[in-house]
Amino acid sequence: MMAIAAIARARGSRELKIRRAPRESLQKWTVAVAQLPEDTVGCLIRLYLLNEQQSMIAEFLDDLRIPHENGVINQGFSLTSHSPHEMTDAARRSESATVLIWLSCISDT
Repeated sequence: MMAIAAIARARGSRELKIRRAPRESLQKWTVAVAQLPEDTVGCLIRLYLLNEQQSMIAEFLDDLRIPHENGVINQGFSLTSHSPHEMTDAARRSESATVLIWLSCISDT
């Protein structure tokens, strides 16, 4: 994973040590890294959202009838089949700013 490599480089550690570290240490080290590459940051945000906000994402996708498995959109489905207006309305119905962050992340991929 790119984030592990970036943290290891910044700390002058081996990737294996970073992988085996407790979650609290990973969080502290990630914040301490001066600047992670943009693609790494995007990956971290997507991972966080899919792991910690999965039910909210799944509800949003269900509302739009977008095929997915646990919040991960099925391969081959194009978000362009929904208008920006439909997406925005669904995001407003979800009453969560996290949905907007997630939409921004997936539109960049």
